[in-house]
Amino acid sequence: MRPEEVHRSTFREIQIVLEGVTWQQEQEAHLVTVGAWTTAALMRKKRMPGLKTLLKEHKGPAVRQTPEEQRTAVHMLAASFGHKIQRKPVSNG
Repeated sequence: MRPEEVHRSTFREIQIVLEGVTWQQEQEAHLVTVGAWTTAALMRKKRMPGLKTLLKEHKGPAVRQTPEEQRTAVHMLAASFGHKIQRKPVSNG
């Protein structure tokens, strides 16, 4: 965020940006930790696994979520950030 953007932003907008930056830094720290753990685990192996094995794509969840399960997950995620999701009224016209 550039200085001129800070002066034109509300405290809430700045807070949201700071929460986003904090989350991004936490994700980067997690990635570094996983990378260090993987490196240490590979160093203990007698034989290095093949590169294709290490780069194998992760398959998604075996069972698809229903729309209700997805909605519940989104509401839980929003609540964890202190937000509440409100449905917009549907206009018939």
